[in-house]
Amino acid sequence: MAWFRRTGRKTPAEKEIARKQAAERRWKEEERSVRQRAERFRSGPEELIEELTALRLAQGVKPLTDKELEKIRQGDYTQ
Repeated sequence: MAWFRRTGRKTPAEKEIARKQAAERRWKEEERSVRQRAERFRSGPEELIEELTALRLAQGVKPLTDKELEKIRQGDYTQ
């Protein structure tokens, strides 16, 4: 552990944490762009729900909650 600190390198555990954080930032940015695109092109709520569900399943993230689904169906595409 001290060697990593002296050389300024990250430990394997720190690298794994950084990878997970980067993956989370990527899928959140992609989700944000899907929502913006749906709002810009006036997509129907069901199309947006399908895209977000597919995106979240591909990333292994929890699916949309009932509250989020209801907001989308009412036309609020923001997060």
